Amino acid sequence: MIGEDERADLHIHSFHSDGSHSIEALFRMAHERKLRAIAVTDHDSVDGIPEALELSSSGRYDVEVIPGVEITSEYDGIEVHVLGYLIDHTSNDLTEALVEMRRQRMKRLFKIVAKLNQLGIRITVEDVLSQARSETVCRRHVARALAQLGYAEDYIDAFRRYLREGAPAYVPRERVSCADAVELIHRANGLAVVAHPCDFGNLELVWEVVKCGVDGVEAFHPRISKAESERLVRMAREAGLVITGGSDFHDEGSALVKLGGITVPYAHVLELRERHSRLFPQAQSRR
Repeated sequence: MIGEDERADLHIHSFHSDGSHSIEALFRMAHERKLRAIAVTDHDSVDGIPEALELSSSGRYDVEVIPGVEITSEYDGIEVHVLGYLIDHTSNDLTEALVEMRRQRMKRLFKIVAKLNQLGIRITVEDVLSQARSETVCRRHVARALAQLGYAEDYIDAFRRYLREGAPAYVPRERVSCADAVELIHRANGLAVVAHPCDFGNLELVWEVVKCGVDGVEAFHPRISKAESERLVRMAREAGLVITGGSDFHDEGSALVKLGGITVPYAHVLELRERHSRLFPQAQSRR
């Protein structure tokens, strides 16, 4: 029997990408906040998934995990983040693609550091890498290093001054197409969901991105207003898409909301699993 008050946070990052917490710490917080399920969705990394699956199956925290990933892609010049849910994290196609994505991140890091040096900022690649606890190096790690070195008040200020698009040290990263990201997730037996579509600046663009073959839309997120959420839910239902939502949690100090601050009813997890079982029946024997 599922209680109406049972909730899930389906967008969480660990230190395996640009979050600050270990997988077990995320489970501990989820348990304390009485969540029934979480999705670990690190950027370009599935390294935390084995531990997450082990903790979930152990029952130690009584929290279910949805294995996931977040891939940055592009559609017609627009940056589109695609969440992969219920993926096979051992998929060779997926792991090889993620290795290449992490390599592209490192190439961008060297360019960002060079631009910062040209601005008179004394920062090194090693300063940035000291902020990362995995092979996935993100702009957030650069921002943390800038703050630690005294060039910004905090990571948000660092983004505003130097790293956001249009700022003097911004460097775009080579991205896969949205269609390729969706195909990659599908080849890993996962469901592809458009993350925080409010970032498009125009929700009508969701209809265009749907053409890439996505299975769902993230309708609840810290940057999505109540009115936008209601509209996204209507659009998703009209298009036959699943609905997800979550806090996009990274760390306690700089989070827009805490882990569990944005959730969806557990019924949405059941909907994800039901859609997954219909589309990928061959994957069910592994779960």
